[in-house]
Amino acid sequence: MRHVPEAWWRAAAQKVPHPLAAVGSNNRFLWVNDAFCRLLGYAPAEIEAMRWNEITAPEDVGGDLEAIQEIMDGKRDEYYLEKTYIRKGGEHVVVSLFVHRFPEYGEVTSFIVAAKERDSGAGQIDDLRRDMDKFQSELDRLRNPWPYRWKWCRDNWAIISGVAAGLFALISWVVSFFVK
Repeated sequence: MRHVPEAWWRAAAQKVPHPLAAVGSNNRFLWVNDAFCRLLGYAPAEIEAMRWNEITAPEDVGGDLEAIQEIMDGKRDEYYLEKTYIRKGGEHVVVSLFVHRFPEYGEVTSFIVAAKERDSGAGQIDDLRRDMDKFQSELDRLRNPWPYRWKWCRDNWAIISGVAAGLFALISWVVSFFVK
């Protein structure tokens, strides 16, 4: 897998509407998007200086640790759970959390975490999976923008061909004017 600059990760994460973060295998936040900061009330630099267990209610740390160990052991690639985060002011907020491993160079080095404040509606995990898919699509677009540029050309072909025909007619007229 090709190395992806951190700026691309951050840019792709900002396109996701729900809280999204990357956590290293040392349990530190590598980066967070703006929605994650709004959820917890911290500035990005504050969160990135913390470990995830510092903002997790103590009673919820164990479930995360078990699931992370299973990912590190290669038994699973992702997990979903509900847990309580502690906001900057001490207020507790229950979130649905979807954690997916990010393999880099064949090793598990970090996890992408998608969170959403829990509500009574169904489909939380589907929303979080869609966020993860959107993040992956944005990252793919940044890694290789050409297919997206070609798609734009294909989608706008009528406009492009009309402009090209107009330019051709203009150039033909200018050439015929000077050739006389």
